[in-house]
Amino acid sequence: MASDVPVKRRGEEPALRGTAGPGAHTLALLCALSVGSLLTSGCDEERDVAPPGAVFTLRDSAGLVVAESSGALWEESPHLRWTVDTVPLLQVGEVEDSLFARVYPVASAVRLEDGRLVVAGQRHTILWYGEDGSFLFEGGRQGDGPGELRSVGKLVATGADSIAVYDASRRRWVMFDGAGNPQPYRLSALDCSLLKSARGPDGRWLGWCVRIRRGGEPTTGAAEARGGALELSAGGSQGGASESLHEYRLIAVTQDGTRLDTVAVLVVPRPYTISAAPVFAPVGSEIVLGDGHEHALTALTPEGVPVRSIRWAGEDLTVPPADHARWRQSAMMMRDARVQITSQPYDPNLEELRREAFARARLPERKGAFRGVAGDPDGALWVQLNRFYDDPEIYSVLTPEGRYLGEVTMPRNLHVTQIGRDFVLGLWWDEDTDLEFVRLYRLLKP
Repeated sequence: MASDVPVKRRGEEPALRGTAGPGAHTLALLCALSVGSLLTSGCDEERDVAPPGAVFTLRDSAGLVVAESSGALWEESPHLRWTVDTVPLLQVGEVEDSLFARVYPVASAVRLEDGRLVVAGQRHTILWYGEDGSFLFEGGRQGDGPGELRSVGKLVATGADSIAVYDASRRRWVMFDGAGNPQPYRLSALDCSLLKSARGPDGRWLGWCVRIRRGGEPTTGAAEARGGALELSAGGSQGGASESLHEYRLIAVTQDGTRLDTVAVLVVPRPYTISAAPVFAPVGSEIVLGDGHEHALTALTPEGVPVRSIRWAGEDLTVPPADHARWRQSAMMMRDARVQITSQPYDPNLEELRREAFARARLPERKGAFRGVAGDPDGALWVQLNRFYDDPEIYSVLTPEGRYLGEVTMPRNLHVTQIGRDFVLGLWWDEDTDLEFVRLYRLLKP
């Protein structure tokens, strides 16, 4: 997916630009992300020499902690492997449940620290359930007034018993306390629609602002124009000089919505059918992000200063020609799922043209590495691998310092919405009824 904008091609090193501060952390990233040897001459200072045979190393590179795993710990020590139970602890919703139907289609679900479950519909209804699955009360109304919602784009737990809901159509967050009382926060400083919204470690609202950079558009100076934020140009480009690039700007808005800051900027090629889009997640006191093209992540402070570079030897990303047909089918299934939950009018002629375009689309030689990243209460990183749409979700798990433990496979038809210390929560699709319900599973750790 070339232009004047530096992009990372297969077998080449990603180009980074950083103008925040003196630039020391930018140099550290350049050293940490080098191809071949992780640390290049003149950049690295070895802090911890790993013994022979070790698969994990930690080093300092110009003030940046560099974590590299050449193998999974669980492969060497399978008795330490984590698994998810195949039998759910709890299911919320059933076929004849008229109450649960009020939140259908379901947007997300979270489990609070007190054990209660909160389920949000994609429109405006929110239901609270006890830890045994019994219904407690309902919140959220349709409208534009205080505590009212037009659409639910994200649901997150913000405290022991409180939640926050992102209303994408109104560009605002609405927080609900443990009794379901709302408090809206209008993001007046926001200059775009947020993607993958979340609440940051410092309480600010986070999200991607995305725009298209046309081929030939200069990259130099973009970071200055974005408030001095770190800029990464990544890639796997396979197009010509006129090809457009996507700029993902990670922004942070103060809780009252009056001030916006740019935390980081990622410039990536236009997504292909099996490519990955940039991801981020607040994890502990940091923000973790990655462009999705390699098994690599960067941890930042809430202000956007890189503190850790993480790389691990994950699965081979080469796409054999024999898998092309299934990848096309997987892409269409994903698109069909998106169409079902949108309110846009369905044009069968236009849809047929899109399907034909998918069938003719040139597939890249390599797929994206992952689709998402999340953190658990202990700070472990859960990275969702880029697999076929109808396959079970598989996550690579890394310790807070960046050691690669291995993979955890989720129950079939479960779309994970939250990973806790000892549980996994998600939306489970019932193949027999073609309906989704909320399921809670036990996370087993030796």
